[in-house]
Amino acid sequence: FNANINLPFLLIIFINIMLFGALYGVLYSFYLAIKNKKLFLRKMLTIFKSRKIKLLIILIPIIYFISILILSRIDFELKIILYAILTLLFLLTFLFIFLKIVELSCMIKRKSIKEVTEGEWIADDKIKKKYKISDLGINSEQIRLLKQEGINNILIKEGMPFTPTFLIAVIISMIVGSLIPI
Repeated sequence: FNANINLPFLLIIFINIMLFGALYGVLYSFYLAIKNKKLFLRKMLTIFKSRKIKLLIILIPIIYFISILILSRIDFELKIILYAILTLLFLLTFLFIFLKIVELSCMIKRKSIKEVTEGEWIADDKIKKKYKISDLGINSEQIRLLKQEGINNILIKEGMPFTPTFLIAVIISMIVGSLIPI
């Protein structure tokens, strides 16, 4: 039984790429956090000392539980949906903090300018602005200019290898269809 029979195949692939991409991104982030646990824990402790994060960690559960108390007076069906949405928002807030810590601790590396290749993402905002480096990555002329200026190393933001996600999504799309019944 395939409820997705009327969906265009490209839309089914797109939906599956989004689902597998999200799952893969979270799993890969956990892998990076475990692999680089010292850097991750050091950055986590630094971030949790921030007043904004402390306030967020206190306020989010309070808002969550107050909302649940308010929802207790609503219809059962609507209550279930709203509980699910609230729980998802609650979890996504902490997932976002976790992913930001992984990004800052595990995905930003200092690299010799000799090793930098075209298309790499520059993490240093001052250098990006001064040399007009796009968010899409550095080009060969900008690398040459940095070398001329005597810059020896630079902060690079590394990405995740998403190629497996595309392959899995296409295979699942061909066999099962969309994983979200629409």
